[in-house]
Amino acid sequence: MQFDELSHKVIGCAIEVHSCLGPGLLESTYEQCLAHELHIDGIDFKKQHPLPVNYKGICLDCGYKIDHYLPAERRPLLSVPGFLPMSTERTKLKHQEEINE
Repeated sequence: MQFDELSHKVIGCAIEVHSCLGPGLLESTYEQCLAHELHIDGIDFKKQHPLPVNYKGICLDCGYKIDHYLPAERRPLLSVPGFLPMSTERTKLKHQEEINE
């Protein structure tokens, strides 16, 4: 699998945050630190970008937020707790798991 330059930068930022802080802190701490690293690397992003739910053709704000969003790419960037790239399918699966619990 090959990653583009942006992917390398983002992964590098996430690794830097994890290397400096280690595990066990609040999600908000990692989110702030990652935002700082992304800013230092000149990566354009938005924090806590709303993610509406499409219900019968209407977009409704149900309180979902994307931790970091790339407006130029028009795609979610990261879910901070695991530093994993977000995808629509992964978001749906996570939501379904929470409902089933």
